[in-house]
Amino acid sequence: YSASLRELADAGRVWDEETLDAYLKNPKDIVPKGRMAFASLKKSEDRDDVIAYLKQFNPDGTKKP
Repeated sequence: YSASLRELADAGRVWDEETLDAYLKNPKDIVPKGRMAFASLKKSEDRDDVIAYLKQFNPDGTKKP
């Protein structure tokens, strides 16, 4: 992970649905010093789809039944 993401984790940032939605909408709002090239997902439906996709998996990466 980048230093910027580690700083957020050290500060107690948790990647819940609300934070992920905000990041996908405007990454610089969540990771101001981030250098990853990601424009954003402006449509809320697109962000909802990404979050729904990720919710199909367990923390270890296996797919939920």
